[in-house]
Amino acid sequence: VHYNTKRKNHSASGKKQTRSMAKVFGVSTRNRNKLIGSSRSFTSRSSSRSSAKKVISSPKISKEEHVVADQRPLATAAEYFAKGEECFLQKDYELAKKCYLSAVKLIIPKNSTEDMDLASLERKCEAAKILLRVNDVFFKQDKLDHARKSLESADLMVRQVLQSNDPSNQASSDKENSSDASGDEIFLMQHSSFRLLSEIMWKKASLSAKEGNITLAEKHSREAVICKRNSLNIIKFRERLNSNSTDMSKIKFELGHQLKVLAGILQRRGNYREAANIYSEALAVRQGEHQAGEHQEVLSLTNSLSQAYEQNKEYACAIQCVNVLHQYYRKPENNTEGRLFAFIIRKSQLHILNEEYDVAMDIAQEGLQFIRNSNNTKHTKTLQMAVAMEQIAKVFEKKIMLEECLKWLNKAFLVRAAVLSESDELLAKSSIEIAKIYCKQGEFAKGKLALKGIRDKSAKTYGINHPIVALLLETLGDLYLEQKVYTNALKCYMKTLEIRRRCKPYKERSCDVAVAMRKIGVALLKKGRKAEAMHSFSEALDALRRSHFSKHHPLVGKTIHDMTAFEHDEDELESTSVFL
Repeated sequence: VHYNTKRKNHSASGKKQTRSMAKVFGVSTRNRNKLIGSSRSFTSRSSSRSSAKKVISSPKISKEEHVVADQRPLATAAEYFAKGEECFLQKDYELAKKCYLSAVKLIIPKNSTEDMDLASLERKCEAAKILLRVNDVFFKQDKLDHARKSLESADLMVRQVLQSNDPSNQASSDKENSSDASGDEIFLMQHSSFRLLSEIMWKKASLSAKEGNITLAEKHSREAVICKRNSLNIIKFRERLNSNSTDMSKIKFELGHQLKVLAGILQRRGNYREAANIYSEALAVRQGEHQAGEHQEVLSLTNSLSQAYEQNKEYACAIQCVNVLHQYYRKPENNTEGRLFAFIIRKSQLHILNEEYDVAMDIAQEGLQFIRNSNNTKHTKTLQMAVAMEQIAKVFEKKIMLEECLKWLNKAFLVRAAVLSESDELLAKSSIEIAKIYCKQGEFAKGKLALKGIRDKSAKTYGINHPIVALLLETLGDLYLEQKVYTNALKCYMKTLEIRRRCKPYKERSCDVAVAMRKIGVALLKKGRKAEAMHSFSEALDALRRSHFSKHHPLVGKTIHDMTAFEHDEDELESTSVFL
């Protein structure tokens, strides 16, 4: 009786309020009745919701009904999430964002208590997963600040779950000892939380990379890898969970991918030793897998590992990796002539770096013979023959047999000229190599004349603001520096810097710009203008720092060496010349 009386009073007050509003806004009697009807339906809906709340909070309700009632918000949240996914696929990002946030609010209400029971922790994980989708929406809209805030919120939720499930915590250990099932649930919660936190950190790394902050991307990538390792270790630790091979295989796949990307970031920043170690770990993770396409991924990792070893000057280890790839592609079922030839030339280059010149010569000759007997098209075959000839020339150059080197370089140039147009960049680069050998023979006038001719021809073909013209001017500057004509060398380097600043976007040009600045500093130092030289060296380091090169990068080390060399022995600066 009390409930019905309250409902009538509420309905009457609703009618009265609607009539007064209609009168104020000048609504007609007919429309006023419609408003009263809508008010009546609203009050009936609100009263039905209040009655539902009364039923839920009633002490007479059974335990099973309590569980169903507790899951009602999640069911609604699931509907919101499904609607958000549909809107996201239709690229209606604003509506998708609203649906996702509504789902989060239903899962974790604003005034909810901080319970640490298993159901509450599961709700937090579900909310964190939905916040990742909110981040995806903001990422698509290029609202990077909002995307970062959504990730921070998800990060906080998952860390709270991990903290509450910490086995070192007394409450968690009591739960684990209470029953085997609860122990399994806790470990499963830890496993899924670490995996979710790894995904959050990975998205943070992607966000930092998009913003151009490679240092922060490296930090977040490391955290993602650590979380993924923890997730994998939990699965390995629990023997009963170890039977789920599909889950284990998927985590290994994700960990291998994250390790590969992290190693690539480290490689770009110049930390080659650590990059090689992480590539090795990724290779160990991936080698045990037998998924479709996994073998190609192992080959790709082996190739990346060989490059990291080469950059770290561990040439013997790099040769071992390339030998594995060479043996694989030599098999008839895997034989791809282009790849096999590339690895033959790569082996020869590594043996040159390892100062094994006779072995390098034999491999280069093998590459030339392989191309002569190949079934490639005439154009491809001719260009690959030129590459093999240049490799033979490099071996002769290292053995200080410059006449033979010049002979093979001229052969390579003529072979290329037969199939390429005169304006091709490969011909210009071949001409530069020939000019360098003239300079190494002591024929500076001949080398200078050749470089100037190529420069004028390239400027006419490509325009003055072209990377080839900048490379020619830089080589000419090195020649003047070798002859101790520092004024002309400085002019060439300044022009090189000007062209490189114009012809490339910043992210691509930063390394080349830093090289030009460093050489300007060397030329100024040779002229005795030390203050200007220090300023140029500082600008080179700033350019490298803005591109997030680490202190381990060779170019950073060379620049710092040149800055400090004049205090000890200025002759050390001559190492910048390409002709020595």
